[in-house]
Amino acid sequence: MSITEHLPAPGTRSIHTCGDTVVFRLTLGHAEMGTAWIRTNIGHAHEHRREIIEHVELQKPILSRDWHDIPMQAEDDGVHFHLEVPLAEVGRFEAKAFFLPEGMHDPLWPEGDNIVFKVEPTSSVCGNTLYTAFVRQFGPHMKNREVPPQRLETIKQLDAAGYTVIPKSGTFRKLMGALDHIIGTMGFRIIQLLPIHPVPTTYARMGRFGSPFASIDFFDVDPALAEFDRKTTPLDQFGEFVDAVHARDARVFLDLPINHTGWASHLQIHHPDWFARNHDASFMSPGAWGVTWEDLSELNYDHRELWQYMADVFLFWCRRGVDGFRCDAGYMVPLPVWEYIVAKVREEYPETLFLLEGLGGKISVTESLLDRANLNWAYSEIFQVYDRRQMEHYLPQCQGITRTHGPLIHFAETHDNSRLAAESQPYAQMRCALAALFSEAGAFGITNGVEWFSTAKVDVHGAPPMNWGNPENQVSWLAQINTILEQHAAFRNGVPQRLVHQDGSNAIALLRSPDNGDTVVVAVNLDCKSEGAVSWARSEFYLPDGRCHDLLAKRERALTPNAENWVCALAPAEVVCLSPREWEPDTTNRTSLVPSAVILQRQRATALSLYLRWTGNTVLTDTDADALARQLVDDPTAFCEAITKAPLQKSVTTWRWPEDRERTVMLPAHHSLLIRSAAPFHAELRNGASRVAVEGSIESMHGEHIAFLYAEHSGNVARELTLGMAVRDSGICRHAEGAILQLPASAASQIVTQLDRESLRGTRRYALLTNNRGAMSQMRLEWGEIESQYDCLLGANLDAEVPVDRHIAFTRCRAWLVYRGYSQAVTTD
Repeated sequence: MSITEHLPAPGTRSIHTCGDTVVFRLTLGHAEMGTAWIRTNIGHAHEHRREIIEHVELQKPILSRDWHDIPMQAEDDGVHFHLEVPLAEVGRFEAKAFFLPEGMHDPLWPEGDNIVFKVEPTSSVCGNTLYTAFVRQFGPHMKNREVPPQRLETIKQLDAAGYTVIPKSGTFRKLMGALDHIIGTMGFRIIQLLPIHPVPTTYARMGRFGSPFASIDFFDVDPALAEFDRKTTPLDQFGEFVDAVHARDARVFLDLPINHTGWASHLQIHHPDWFARNHDASFMSPGAWGVTWEDLSELNYDHRELWQYMADVFLFWCRRGVDGFRCDAGYMVPLPVWEYIVAKVREEYPETLFLLEGLGGKISVTESLLDRANLNWAYSEIFQVYDRRQMEHYLPQCQGITRTHGPLIHFAETHDNSRLAAESQPYAQMRCALAALFSEAGAFGITNGVEWFSTAKVDVHGAPPMNWGNPENQVSWLAQINTILEQHAAFRNGVPQRLVHQDGSNAIALLRSPDNGDTVVVAVNLDCKSEGAVSWARSEFYLPDGRCHDLLAKRERALTPNAENWVCALAPAEVVCLSPREWEPDTTNRTSLVPSAVILQRQRATALSLYLRWTGNTVLTDTDADALARQLVDDPTAFCEAITKAPLQKSVTTWRWPEDRERTVMLPAHHSLLIRSAAPFHAELRNGASRVAVEGSIESMHGEHIAFLYAEHSGNVARELTLGMAVRDSGICRHAEGAILQLPASAASQIVTQLDRESLRGTRRYALLTNNRGAMSQMRLEWGEIESQYDCLLGANLDAEVPVDRHIAFTRCRAWLVYRGYSQAVTTD
């Protein structure tokens, strides 16, 4: 007896997006009585995360309770088995099929390791374009204005006299004013901020402004990045910025350098034992590439209290709307720390993205952090790969990691590099197009100023100008590139791509071939001074007469046939994106700037999640994900009733924006909360400070925006939850809260009749008693207090026929204990 085929193949790794499905197939050598199964932890992400968290916080062992077996479906021949499994959660999962012969206890396994599936958030399916913004530069230093010589001389004199001279900084509000340019005009979907925390101003400040990576408080923003007014704090103004980005359907990433702090940071003062020390007991400074960063002090993660502290830092910013994080020098932080932080964050915010800055570390460390720690993305090194030979060596390795461990982001230029335009403007355009069109799922980034051909290097200790508003720029070039990345099927997640050039000059060609046939070839002349040509096999790219369309130039292009190849002539630094047929982006009236592929993926993921929860299934048997998504957006009510086999009110409680803001809505324990709104929104259910459910809305076919929130509640006492709403309406993000009373799950639950002193403090509890004949008592537990017109010890409706205002017989009660002439009021204490 043998297993002849197992698909996917044992030992393989693949990247998916939440809302995808995976089909398993098992083939036996011959028919035999027995059953086939999938052993996996798919669908049990919560259990896996909880074990990691409790292992760190409570020292509980990890027992792998997330693993379970799912029966496969047998085909008629008794040889073939199959199963379609939904991937409805973000995380890293494993699986492998086995056959259990009838009457046997030991399963038959195929040879090879488990299959690894990494499931990414729905937002990452395409158009992952990042714009790195150094807030400090968005101010007086945006344009290339020369500082008057007299002012420079004054600054030099003050420096020489020992004064601290820190010029005015850029601000969040100034950056907000540039969002329509960055997001609206150029089409970047993620604004990635360099660190925004307070930095040293006098003590151990290095450079004119001090490095933003020398944080002294991870829970605050640098006041220099805010404008003074009497109504907002600097943190409030950061919130304004986040709302402005979200109102434009984009996302905010924050750079968190948790490997180190600045000198005299809050951590260094209050927890000096959490820092690494040299042999002489002095604080250690980190470094890379042979350079020591003297303005930083390195943390020591041998202390698990530090792990929990840093997890709280990430959650602090998630709760303020941050969608993802750049993990500066992340390879220097131990893998178990990241594993814990990611699990802790994803328990509340499962769609959060983590971008590893692993430059300077080993490739094996990057792979481990993307794999076991479940970080999402990492930096590629394409920005420092220059000629054809280097590209041929690096790109296959880069693509291999991207396909198996997670996308490597192609930055055309980072804040650590010399400016591209310092070489030349054509060079800057070529490198931007190369990085973008060779990326996975449009994961491409630039640093502010690249679009304006800025030549001044981003010195993080200062605030150099970035040539903002330069008439000579590549704004429209980047906008066209981002449109292609966002809308063309060849640039979505998982599309096969490979180098296909065969000969020629210092030029390369990349073939991208999506399932729908919209194949493109990206050809790049890496030489900025000489013309070149690149050729590839005609069989790779079918063209009847050699005519194709350049999506970048938006014009027809003719290729030259040569034996069995097509030859493409290229001007110096020219980049072309060639398609067999003309292509135009979708310019129909769109109510959202979110890419259409992301919208469809969210619909699939939402429909699959509801299907699995309400049916109790772990697989798809009688439907498919696309059909479920269509049913959901066509008629959410009918979808719910079809899946649950019951009227809507039996499984769903509806909350409407804005009508229900002032109500306390009761939510049965096993109900989903269906939120309906005319405008898109982000919603979260909070139990105290913790988020128990977080969802973004999807749009139905009729223009209504909906979301389903589900919070597990197994207790026998009702709990008070807060519904937080952030509604994006007319370009403004409005915040509001609603009260949700989640009812107990147990049928044997009872009314609470006794509470201790601590349970009473700061509450507004009362007893409500009725007798179904008109009498009632609504009595505050604070005996002598009255908070509403209905508070009373005894009231009655004295009309036997119709509702009328109650007659109040007794309003309240007071009591004293009197003993031997001493009296004491009976109060909540």
